[in-house]
Amino acid sequence: MPRFTGELGQREEIFRAARMCVPPLDRLGELTFGDRPADEVGEWAKAVFGRYLMPSLLEARDAVVNGGPRELAAIDQALDRALAGPLAGRSREAGRRVLLESSFPPGERRLARYAADVLGGEGGGHLCTVLGVRSAVFHFPPQVALGALVFLEMRSFPTNEVWNAVATALNGVPWPGSGLRAA
Repeated sequence: MPRFTGELGQREEIFRAARMCVPPLDRLGELTFGDRPADEVGEWAKAVFGRYLMPSLLEARDAVVNGGPRELAAIDQALDRALAGPLAGRSREAGRRVLLESSFPPGERRLARYAADVLGGEGGGHLCTVLGVRSAVFHFPPQVALGALVFLEMRSFPTNEVWNAVATALNGVPWPGSGLRAA
């Protein structure tokens, strides 16, 4: 897996994944990065992205294949405990917006049930869980899904700074279980 270099093809695929998996991306509001300055991207990548969001997104992708709504709810509960406070609230609000404003392909009953549970108040619906599920359903590779999550976190930066922030975050944390770097 190559490092994220910021090449046009990588950026296009990450943006395409963000658009398909998170249709209301323009209306999400602040996420876990919030309104921090650009020089804090590396710190956020290690403290929040690499520690909690990356593993949760990858677990959600696995739950699409090997689990179901219960496993996804457990991922959301773990994120609630890990993030807590405003970070957890913003993440849940964004995930629920995605579930409310989009749908799963026909035949994805387990995922539709997860969405119904979340929207019915029975689950967390964190953005990284929802993005993990939707990226697996749409067959995006894990590194592209992780890039899309980071892009969504950094999208409020000026256009000329967004992709540098994405590169800093993705290249600043090791992939779980390997020596490889994300995207």
